[in-house]
Amino acid sequence: MIKKYILPCILIIVLSGCASIRQHTKDVLLYQQNIILDIISILSNDDIDENTEMILYDYEDRINEDCRALQLALNYKIYGKELTDDLKTQVFNDLDKCENTVQEVELYLANENLLD
Repeated sequence: MIKKYILPCILIIVLSGCASIRQHTKDVLLYQQNIILDIISILSNDDIDENTEMILYDYEDRINEDCRALQLALNYKIYGKELTDDLKTQVFNDLDKCENTVQEVELYLANENLLD
């Protein structure tokens, strides 16, 4: 009797988890894009010193590296291509690293009073 209820419960957990992961992925993508736009905006300001400029370029490179799979998945979606299973796995595996890097950059920008 218990087995009859286990499968539906597992399916509900898995499906709700997938929706939650999908939403979290979208949230991280938007977060990453907003921080990149902040960096671009700051870099376009002529008042920043050379050291800050180099740090921002380094951070931009780190975001691009740590969020590469997420950015590639976005490009696939934009151009109507189906995401491969390998890419989906890579996005899932890299999501926390991407989010952590973006948080680190945002903290730096806030601590340096570079955010509006």
